[in-house]
Amino acid sequence: MTDFTGMDADSMFGSVDPPPKGPARLLASDPGNARLQSLVIENERLKARIRELNRLLARAEGRDLSRLS
Repeated sequence: MTDFTGMDADSMFGSVDPPPKGPARLLASDPGNARLQSLVIENERLKARIRELNRLLARAEGRDLSRLS
């Protein structure tokens, strides 16, 4: 039986850098990506707003804010 202890995909196939996060991964020069890019940016804005609203709610309820980061 073959022992695979200590082996993972990176050691077997070489590691690959993860794709960039957020709007940076889209190419503005590609047709159709402008709309997608604007949706990604809007999504990030909304997620930030939700985080802020959660902080405000936690503060109003007197909860610990450190775990909401």
